[in-house]
Amino acid sequence: MRATVGARRCGLAVCPQTGNVRSAAAVEHAQNRIADKITAFAGSMAFVYLHVIWFAGWIGFGVEKYSFDLLTMIVSLEATSSRRS
Repeated sequence: MRATVGARRCGLAVCPQTGNVRSAAAVEHAQNRIADKITAFAGSMAFVYLHVIWFAGWIGFGVEKYSFDLLTMIVSLEATSSRRS
């Protein structure tokens, strides 16, 4: 536990699973790369086509009755969680 506290003071991040110490900048860089890949996919036409197929299948196969409350909730959650500030 002491190594973790000392590492944090020095601007390092400790992996809880392995105990490996990496710089906070390296961890942030990895997180930014992952976020950039997700954002690139979410802004692509492949993402749009996937959602058109998903919505058509959802409605066509009758997964839910007319008001589509669950589909609306899923899409709303997706929209709010994909917002990047």
